[in-house]
Amino acid sequence: MVVSTGRIESLIKYKEVVYDLYQNGYSVFIHDHRGQGLSGRLLDNPNIGYVGSFEEYVADFKSFINQVVTEKTQHKPNLLCHSMGGTIGAMTVLRYPELFEKVVFSAPMFGIRPSLPNWFAKFLLNLHATLNKKMPIFLVKIIMTISYFLVMS
Repeated sequence: MVVSTGRIESLIKYKEVVYDLYQNGYSVFIHDHRGQGLSGRLLDNPNIGYVGSFEEYVADFKSFINQVVTEKTQHKPNLLCHSMGGTIGAMTVLRYPELFEKVVFSAPMFGIRPSLPNWFAKFLLNLHATLNKKMPIFLVKIIMTISYFLVMS
């Protein structure tokens, strides 16, 4: 079983899932996507997960499958995807349908319907980008947390 994690998630979040899958006879492979979880970052700020294009995620994920998963398994693996990992998984499956036997999506990020008006969401995104460049990281985290709760309420 290959697990494609969600945005900012790492394999650590999936320890119970890994345990349950292993107890049910699965070998489990988890990939922390570029700029997410415990993987390396492309920017100096370790709190920003950046990638130029989702195509880069697909290329990384395919490399992971080819270089790690297929080397350790005798059959086509299943794929479990969550959130942003669902987008990456779907793009990978569409491009390389031969890679997986079965695919399961959990709350896939196939689109974002913001609860805020577009103009306000764009304002918040621009504010975050500006703050990330100019403010100490602890202040950015505080402001991002407040904004998150504004959006989620």
